[in-house]
Amino acid sequence: MKFILFGMPGVGKGTQSALLSDHYEIPKLSTGEVLRHEMENNSEIGARVAQIMRTGGLVPDEVVEAIVEARIRSESCKKGFILDGFPRTLNQAVYLDLLLKKIGCFEDIFIIYLVVDKERLASRILGRFLCSACGNIFHESLNQLVKINGCTRCGCKKFIYRDDDEKENIKNRIKIYQEQTFPLIEFYRGRKRFLEVDADASIEVVFKNITFLLDKVDIN
Repeated sequence: MKFILFGMPGVGKGTQSALLSDHYEIPKLSTGEVLRHEMENNSEIGARVAQIMRTGGLVPDEVVEAIVEARIRSESCKKGFILDGFPRTLNQAVYLDLLLKKIGCFEDIFIIYLVVDKERLASRILGRFLCSACGNIFHESLNQLVKINGCTRCGCKKFIYRDDDEKENIKNRIKIYQEQTFPLIEFYRGRKRFLEVDADASIEVVFKNITFLLDKVDIN
């Protein structure tokens, strides 16, 4: 099973990709998490992209593409993978098509487009916090006890807030998405394995809807 998840910032890509990862026992490749790890470790790549990410901008294509290709070609991805946060531009999508054709899995990829009204997104993003160990996402309004009891997935009690989840940065991220990522909808729409999912529901309902649609598609 191989997936691309995309949609506006705050739509739930990270949460749903983690659930799909557990369900199908395949790795989740979040370019955002990889780049934040590089930033925390003060690597060369981390230093290069730190300021861009903190203001909600897009990292240069060549940096993200190199990370994605290395991971897709790794042993851990032979059974499948989930791309969360890539591609974000038409150039990246064209690059990914060529890469998937080169490694022989172009016809296997599912494209899952998560949809939520943009007016609701800011409130969903504000107040988010993440487990520092596994990246599991929580929200202040719903998960107050998590900080006391620990992450529901791994038990870690250390959490972080992302700089790009601040109010002004959220507006910038949505603006950039509309300008650069929104065209991906038309790029992928019409493909056999393009699935559009209403993400304006509980996490459990959205996941159930995704798996229901996947079961209806011939995966052989």
